[in-house]
Amino acid sequence: ELPENSRYYLDRIIELCEEKGIQLIVFQTPLALEKKRAEVTDYYKKVIGMGLTLEEYLGERNIPFLFFQKMTEVKFDYTKDFKDWGHLNCRGSETVTRVLGDYLQEHYSYETHTGDPAYASWDEDYEAYEAYAVTKR
Repeated sequence: ELPENSRYYLDRIIELCEEKGIQLIVFQTPLALEKKRAEVTDYYKKVIGMGLTLEEYLGERNIPFLFFQKMTEVKFDYTKDFKDWGHLNCRGSETVTRVLGDYLQEHYSYETHTGDPAYASWDEDYEAYEAYAVTKR
């Protein structure tokens, strides 16, 4: 089950998005499948179980949920895309970001601000990220 406190705040977020006319999209990043220690296995089962509960809960509210652990069309290389058994590295994060971007482009329309002087800091941040990421790939 979802912890009571988590469900409380999720409901508040959903209500606020509805009040403001914002389409909420929720996603859960994957865990690596290699589970060698009992505490990792128990944690893995708990997180996946909560993800399944969250998937059902959000589905009842027509809120999109991208559950990466179940998305067979997204291929993660568990030896190259994870920092450890539970956290994506730069390469894995790029995969998630690409899938999220594709999802947004497919289901929504929005204005790009690439090259817009009012959003120059976004371009600068992207360039800084690319300079960093090239060393981590």
